[in-house]
Amino acid sequence: MSPGRVPDTQWPGQTGNFAVAGHRVTAGNPFWSLPSMKDGDLVYIQTRLNNYTCRVTGKKMVAPADTAVLDPVPGHPRQRPAQRMITLITCDPAWTGTHRVIVTGVLVAAKTR
Repeated sequence: MSPGRVPDTQWPGQTGNFAVAGHRVTAGNPFWSLPSMKDGDLVYIQTRLNNYTCRVTGKKMVAPADTAVLDPVPGHPRQRPAQRMITLITCDPAWTGTHRVIVTGVLVAAKTR
């Protein structure tokens, strides 16, 4: 399976948290390199209508049950979002489900296709 939007999170370009989860080691290993991403790296999202560019602002490891990363403002469940964010999620280490790598970022550009 390819990466997909986590239900009940925002769509790309909307204010709040657009979360995408994907496997590291199936269907072409789409998130294999996610753990090596660093602050400042760019993430490109292409939809039928728009292209989005996000800049990575952080990375952390969490337990699989830590769903606070999916909050509209990750880790702040009652805070109202003021920016357009992205959260990328995959398992770590590869082939296991013991932890999740969480890469966060903010939208820096949006362009109509």
